[in-house]
Amino acid sequence: MTYREPTERELRRRLTRDLEEATQPGAERLARMLAPTTLAVDDVTMARRVVAALRPELARRAAVDLRRQVLVRVVVAAVPLPFVIAYAGYVLRALYAPVAVMLSPDVAGYVAAVHIMLLTLLFGATYAVIPMMLARRAYDGAVTSTA
Repeated sequence: MTYREPTERELRRRLTRDLEEATQPGAERLARMLAPTTLAVDDVTMARRVVAALRPELARRAAVDLRRQVLVRVVVAAVPLPFVIAYAGYVLRALYAPVAVMLSPDVAGYVAAVHIMLLTLLFGATYAVIPMMLARRAYDGAVTSTA
Protein backbone atom coordinates (compact mmCIF):
# COMPACT_ATOMS: atom_id res chain seq x y z
CA MET A 1 0.00 0.00 0.00
CA THR A 2 1.51 3.29 -1.04
CA TYR A 3 0.67 6.80 0.06
CA ARG A 4 -0.92 9.02 -2.53
CA GLU A 5 -1.54 12.74 -2.25
CA PRO A 6 -5.24 13.63 -2.00
CA THR A 7 -6.61 15.44 -4.96
CA GLU A 8 -8.03 18.92 -4.76
CA ARG A 9 -11.52 17.54 -5.11
CA GLU A 10 -11.02 15.19 -2.11
CA LEU A 11 -9.59 18.02 -0.03
CA ARG A 12 -12.63 20.20 -0.80
CA ARG A 13 -14.95 17.35 0.14
CA ARG A 14 -13.14 16.84 3.48
CA LEU A 15 -13.23 20.54 4.21
CA THR A 16 -16.93 20.74 3.42
CA ARG A 17 -17.66 17.73 5.60
CA ASP A 18 -15.62 19.23 8.50
CA LEU A 19 -17.49 22.54 8.19
CA GLU A 20 -20.84 20.77 8.18
CA GLU A 21 -19.88 18.83 11.31
CA ALA A 22 -18.74 22.03 13.01
CA THR A 23 -22.12 23.66 12.44
CA GLN A 24 -24.13 20.79 13.90
CA PRO A 25 -25.98 21.33 17.23
CA GLY A 26 -23.39 19.36 19.27
CA ALA A 27 -20.61 21.64 18.11
CA GLU A 28 -22.64 24.72 19.02
CA ARG A 29 -23.27 23.32 22.48
CA LEU A 30 -19.57 22.58 22.86
CA ALA A 31 -18.73 26.11 21.71
CA ARG A 32 -21.10 27.53 24.33
CA MET A 33 -19.52 25.35 27.01
CA LEU A 34 -16.04 26.50 26.07
CA ALA A 35 -16.99 30.17 25.87
CA PRO A 36 -15.54 32.34 28.62
CA THR A 37 -17.84 32.56 31.60
CA THR A 38 -17.85 34.62 34.76
CA LEU A 39 -18.23 33.12 38.20
CA ALA A 40 -20.08 34.79 41.02
CA VAL A 41 -17.58 34.99 43.88
CA ASP A 42 -18.43 36.26 47.34
CA ASP A 43 -15.30 38.21 48.32
CA VAL A 44 -16.14 38.53 52.00
CA THR A 45 -16.80 34.83 52.47
CA MET A 46 -13.66 33.90 50.59
CA ALA A 47 -11.57 36.34 52.64
CA ARG A 48 -12.97 34.89 55.88
CA ARG A 49 -12.13 31.37 54.75
CA VAL A 50 -8.59 32.38 53.82
CA VAL A 51 -8.04 34.13 57.15
CA ALA A 52 -9.44 31.12 59.03
CA ALA A 53 -7.16 28.78 57.09
CA LEU A 54 -4.10 30.96 57.66
CA ARG A 55 -4.74 31.76 61.34
CA PRO A 56 -2.59 28.87 62.73
CA GLU A 57 0.34 29.75 60.49
CA LEU A 58 0.04 33.44 61.33
CA ALA A 59 0.00 32.60 65.05
CA ARG A 60 3.08 30.40 64.65
CA ARG A 61 4.96 33.11 62.81
CA ALA A 62 3.93 35.72 65.39
CA ALA A 63 5.26 33.47 68.18
CA VAL A 64 8.56 33.00 66.35
CA ASP A 65 8.81 36.74 65.79
CA LEU A 66 8.04 37.45 69.46
CA ARG A 67 10.76 35.02 70.58
CA ARG A 68 13.25 36.66 68.24
CA GLN A 69 12.33 40.15 69.51
CA VAL A 70 12.68 39.05 73.13
CA LEU A 71 16.07 37.46 72.46
CA VAL A 72 17.38 40.53 70.63
CA ARG A 73 16.21 42.93 73.32
CA VAL A 74 17.55 40.83 76.19
CA VAL A 75 20.94 40.55 74.49
CA VAL A 76 21.02 44.29 73.76
CA ALA A 77 19.96 45.06 77.32
CA ALA A 78 22.62 42.71 78.72
CA VAL A 79 25.50 44.42 76.88
CA PRO A 80 25.94 47.26 79.43
CA LEU A 81 25.49 44.86 82.38
CA PRO A 82 29.24 44.21 82.97
CA PHE A 83 29.91 47.95 83.10
CA VAL A 84 27.08 48.51 85.58
CA ILE A 85 28.36 45.66 87.78
CA ALA A 86 31.91 47.03 87.66
CA TYR A 87 30.65 50.48 88.64
CA ALA A 88 28.57 48.97 91.47
CA GLY A 89 31.66 47.14 92.70
CA TYR A 90 33.63 50.38 92.66
CA VAL A 91 30.87 52.17 94.62
CA LEU A 92 30.68 49.30 97.14
CA ARG A 93 34.43 49.39 97.69
CA ALA A 94 34.30 53.16 98.14
CA LEU A 95 31.44 52.86 100.65
CA TYR A 96 32.86 49.86 102.50
CA ALA A 97 36.05 51.58 103.66
CA PRO A 98 34.44 54.57 105.49
CA VAL A 99 31.69 52.37 106.97
CA ALA A 100 34.30 49.85 108.19
CA VAL A 101 36.26 52.69 109.87
CA MET A 102 33.20 54.30 111.52
CA LEU A 103 31.42 51.05 112.41
CA SER A 104 32.62 47.49 112.70
CA PRO A 105 33.65 45.51 109.60
CA ASP A 106 30.68 43.19 110.23
CA VAL A 107 28.24 46.09 109.80
CA ALA A 108 30.10 47.23 106.67
CA GLY A 109 29.85 43.69 105.29
CA TYR A 110 26.13 43.67 106.07
CA VAL A 111 25.64 47.02 104.27
CA ALA A 112 27.60 45.70 101.26
CA ALA A 113 25.57 42.45 101.20
CA VAL A 114 22.26 44.34 101.38
CA HIS A 115 23.44 46.63 98.57
CA ILE A 116 24.39 43.63 96.42
CA MET A 117 21.01 41.97 97.09
CA LEU A 118 19.21 45.19 96.18
CA LEU A 119 21.16 45.47 92.92
CA THR A 120 20.41 41.83 92.11
CA LEU A 121 16.72 42.41 92.72
CA LEU A 122 16.72 45.53 90.55
CA PHE A 123 18.60 43.77 87.71
CA GLY A 124 16.25 40.80 87.87
CA ALA A 125 13.16 42.99 87.82
CA THR A 126 14.55 45.11 84.99
CA TYR A 127 15.36 42.15 82.75
CA ALA A 128 12.12 40.35 83.64
CA VAL A 129 10.09 43.33 82.45
CA ILE A 130 11.43 43.14 78.88
CA PRO A 131 9.54 39.97 77.84
CA MET A 132 6.41 41.12 79.65
CA MET A 133 6.44 44.45 77.82
CA LEU A 134 6.95 42.70 74.48
CA ALA A 135 4.13 40.28 75.21
CA ARG A 136 1.87 43.17 76.16
CA ARG A 137 2.75 44.98 72.93
CA ALA A 138 2.06 41.84 70.88
CA TYR A 139 -1.26 41.36 72.72
CA ASP A 140 -2.25 44.99 72.11
CA GLY A 141 -1.36 44.61 68.42
CA ALA A 142 -3.43 41.43 68.14
CA VAL A 143 -6.41 43.05 69.84
CA THR A 144 -6.35 46.13 67.60
CA SER A 145 -5.90 44.07 64.41
CA THR A 146 -8.96 41.92 65.10
CA ALA A 147 -11.18 44.81 66.22
